[in-house]
Amino acid sequence: MSHIVTLLRRRATQAATGKSNGKLYEDIKDGLFPAPVKISERAVAWPDNEIAAINAARIAGKTDDQIRELVGKLKAARGGDAAPINTPPIAPKPRKPAAHAALAA
Repeated sequence: MSHIVTLLRRRATQAATGKSNGKLYEDIKDGLFPAPVKISERAVAWPDNEIAAINAARIAGKTDDQIRELVGKLKAARGGDAAPINTPPIAPKPRKPAAHAALAA
């Protein structure tokens, strides 16, 4: 029976790894943690099996170079373009003026 991959959002990923938001993205930049998967225009998540693999490697005492190799294998297993997501935060959409504001003018 195959494992159904669960996608974990940032807070759940932080809880599973014990990493702060800044450290999580620093590790991604350094090749020590897989980049997130874009799940919508403004949301990303990490496959739970990838988090489990990284955690198991850390628990086993793997070196940073060994973990980078593991991250490369995880990235390759995804297929497609799994490049890190380094886009700046999306600015909120401008609000439409309220209908009553037009009447007050």
